[in-house]
Amino acid sequence: MNDEERAFCDALRRADTVEVPVPPLDPAEISGRGHRVRPAWRDALVAAVWVVALAGVGIAVFSSVGRGIPAVPVAPHVEATGATVEVDLFSGRENPVVEISESVTDELYALLDDKAAAAVNTDPREELLGFRGFVVTPVDDPDGRVLRILPDAVRFGPVHDYRRLDDPEQVFFRFILDSIRGSLSDDVLKAIDEVTQTPVAPDESDPPDDPPNRTGDTATWILLNPETVTPDSTDIVLGVTRLGCANGETGRVLPAVVDYGEDQIAIRVDVEAWSDQPADCQGNEEVMFSVHLDEPIGQRELVDAACLAGEAQGTSFCAGGAVRWTP
Repeated sequence: MNDEERAFCDALRRADTVEVPVPPLDPAEISGRGHRVRPAWRDALVAAVWVVALAGVGIAVFSSVGRGIPAVPVAPHVEATGATVEVDLFSGRENPVVEISESVTDELYALLDDKAAAAVNTDPREELLGFRGFVVTPVDDPDGRVLRILPDAVRFGPVHDYRRLDDPEQVFFRFILDSIRGSLSDDVLKAIDEVTQTPVAPDESDPPDDPPNRTGDTATWILLNPETVTPDSTDIVLGVTRLGCANGETGRVLPAVVDYGEDQIAIRVDVEAWSDQPADCQGNEEVMFSVHLDEPIGQRELVDAACLAGEAQGTSFCAGGAVRWTP
């Protein structure tokens, strides 16, 4: 018996001690003759019943004091879907389709509105071979502003006014790829990278044969205050950003892994692994992180090792190459 049940039983015992007067029976009541008058003992019995009932209610009220009202669990806020993105990559098998949030969708179409004036008319029947781009379909206008985002252009509009917006810097392509990267499988990402990777002219100095190994989730870095770095420097300050989707958070930065080569110093800075929970792709924060080098930089380049190999290659973070500082 718990405390509430025990208190209720005690109240019943106290109510049981209330004296209920029982007057002698009237023969006229038994025979049914004469004027029926509501006897006083019935009123007393009703009062006793109310005592018992009120005692139980009082116990229930006071036993709940201090506990508060049970709260209804509040579901976590999940931003509504703004559009679907089909990766038009395969022939003979189903293409992957993922979702992007309303905020990402709004940002994409605002970017298009800003640049659409430079678009020119093109033939909507033009055949596309191989990777046929990302097909973006707004959920609130599935028959309207559908975009086909190619690595070097955006195609959009009704058939009678179909247009092409050249995008040699891959602004739209990188925007969408970075937004959905965390929702695509490794084999799809690999296939996209193989058919869209922009060739980079080789450096005069060869990169290290074995870039530092990955220790957590991939992050990229930039050099903060590069004007203070000299060949004698052994301490540098980086701005680290998580590559994958994480609700705008980069998280804890893991210790840097450094490879000292003859012509380059390759630095890999990963971040603590993200949970398996879904996350929005809204651009992650930049975290300041200090790295101490065991050797002065000398006449060597500083290189972000994440841009030498792996999933960061081909993203906007590595579009300018892997070198972050040159003596």
